[in-house]
Amino acid sequence: MLTRQGLSIVETQKRSLVELESTYVRSDRPLDLKPTAILIIGYGNTLRGDDGAGYYIAEQMADQIATHAWTGVRSLSVHQLLPELAAEIADAQTVIFVDAAMPGELLTQPRLERLVAKATAPTLGHHLDMRLLLDLARQLYGATPTAYRLLIPTQTFDIGITVSPLTQAAIAQAMSTLLEFVTHSIETEASL
Repeated sequence: MLTRQGLSIVETQKRSLVELESTYVRSDRPLDLKPTAILIIGYGNTLRGDDGAGYYIAEQMADQIATHAWTGVRSLSVHQLLPELAAEIADAQTVIFVDAAMPGELLTQPRLERLVAKATAPTLGHHLDMRLLLDLARQLYGATPTAYRLLIPTQTFDIGITVSPLTQAAIAQAMSTLLEFVTHSIETEASL
């Protein structure tokens, strides 16, 4: 069973601002601020069962990035797509959005598909579709990174932190897909 690990309020109050930032901001961005080659954005609600799959995958990828000391690869875990992510996207050459499919969608394994930006209309909302977010990065920063969506099979979005066996297996498959994608990209870049 996958669960989200967190800090209690008392533990949080005992930590300094720098410690808290390193706890909650999972960033493997090099200090020289060179553009990110690959940005992985996993999102979902970790309190709604399988809906947290994208979030969990991004957390695991952040650990892999740190373990392999990959520079130019970043992984962000967020609960929803916000306009503020446009700046992060603009800094990347390739963006991979990782999200849970809707329960009942006929999907038996993770599916990686290419995305294109979708023209946006002004909105007052905070939650954005990934294609609209790509277009926002284009409008604000002139950036047009290559983009993909990695869709994860799910069974239920019921309230709770338990992830179904179907989605647990899909998370493992998705991790393999992402690791292969990143490794291939790094090897291709090194051979140029």
